[in-house]
Amino acid sequence: MVQDRKKEPSPSGKTGGHASTGTGPAFQHYMSAVQLLQQGKFEKALAAFEKLLPAAPIELLDRCKMYISTCQRQLEQHRLTFLTPEEHFDYAISQLNTGYYEEAREQFEGILNGHPNADYAFYGLALLDAITAAHRIALAILPGPSS
Repeated sequence: MVQDRKKEPSPSGKTGGHASTGTGPAFQHYMSAVQLLQQGKFEKALAAFEKLLPAAPIELLDRCKMYISTCQRQLEQHRLTFLTPEEHFDYAISQLNTGYYEEAREQFEGILNGHPNADYAFYGLALLDAITAAHRIALAILPGPSS
């Protein structure tokens, strides 16, 4: 006896979809936006990711949102101007406190590029290293699935 088999839908939910193969128009648009981001063209990359977001396949949705945030942070960072190195330090500390460790490191190093004797920037880098090391230690000692 032969059973009727229904055709399985494609991963994108549409027939002929290319979501899982990485060859569809949405994937090509995504790759173009990533390339713009890698080239440091943050405004163009942001526009491309925002344009893609409403129609992005589920596989790309979270990545698009992450890259949109990255572009926004980069654009904001380039617009920042500080009247004093201490003001710059305050901003770096705010980045540290919110968990943006790489951005905080860039800010502390930026202070040191302009003011090599700014001891408070060295303090900030030491604090950053202590926080990130403590985080790595905590991850190392927590029982994992292989324990």
